[in-house]
Amino acid sequence: MLNEFHEALIAEPQTLYGRPLRRFSLGHAVLLHAIDSPFRVDGVLSAYECFKAVGICSRTFEDARLWLFKLSRQDCKKEFKQWFKQNHKGSVDAIVEQLNEYFTAFLQYPKFWEPDDTSKQPKLPTELLLATALMKQLHFTESQAWNCPYGLAVWYVTAASGNDKMVVSDEEDRIAERLRQTQPLPKPNGETNASR
Repeated sequence: MLNEFHEALIAEPQTLYGRPLRRFSLGHAVLLHAIDSPFRVDGVLSAYECFKAVGICSRTFEDARLWLFKLSRQDCKKEFKQWFKQNHKGSVDAIVEQLNEYFTAFLQYPKFWEPDDTSKQPKLPTELLLATALMKQLHFTESQAWNCPYGLAVWYVTAASGNDKMVVSDEEDRIAERLRQTQPLPKPNGETNASR
């Protein structure tokens, strides 16, 4: 548990294809989802989708929103072709892999116990709930909330709300892993260990 917190705290952004990326934030996640990015929803990962992801994640939430608005209002093929020509050193798979490593670095947050009643799952987007909690409980400005690194936002809200009892501790995780390893495998055709 502490390892995930430390990783979220010290994760450093990287430069990807000529653009220094910012720490992956709640706002970045929302914007990627808003444009149906295959990094957030099912879809085909193309060079153009990577271009948009890098474009979003290299800007603040506010600047990325303006950039997306600009992309939707004008033909951005020239900007994309220039970016691709200057920065494309390998396959699209290589770009996707680097972006996935970047996302993973900033999505380090605690494991939570699964609730017994799944009907209590939130109906609002997780990022909206986290940003609102940061503003309400920790007095972040709207800009600070949307630009807060995703993993750290989860840690901050969890600590501030007193929900640490829902967090799986390192010891509980080790015990659960040992139990998973010692559970007998199910027998084919419904045969149980007792029927032998």
